[in-house]
Amino acid sequence: MRKFSFFLVGCILLCGISGCHHKIDPSDMAAVTAKGYYDQLLKGNVADFVGGTYHAYPIPKVLHEQLIANAKMFVETQDSLHQGIKKIDIADSKIDTVSHTDNAFLKFFYGDGTEETILVPMVEHHGKWMMR
Repeated sequence: MRKFSFFLVGCILLCGISGCHHKIDPSDMAAVTAKGYYDQLLKGNVADFVGGTYHAYPIPKVLHEQLIANAKMFVETQDSLHQGIKKIDIADSKIDTVSHTDNAFLKFFYGDGTEETILVPMVEHHGKWMMR
């Protein structure tokens, strides 16, 4: 009886430990990463947002500065047209595991009450999800 009790307790512990292990879906990871980049943009961390963009080759400093200026203009435009982006949620995500790409759909909630769903194409590069 005592051996059975130890066996039963061991099985319960094993089931509990294995039940706690939750593997994150790659598509979810890509969508969460896309949302994180846009959250950084809204917080004013424009360089982090631009740094999340995939480039096959190093880009010149002038182009990097232009991308930062464009991101700032995007935020300013949303502020003037819609009273800013107040909240971002993940709407959907569609992964292509063969090409290591994902289409993350984010929903913007604007200050004027309107909503918009945008597509953020993502690519996995050396294990890190980046915007295309």
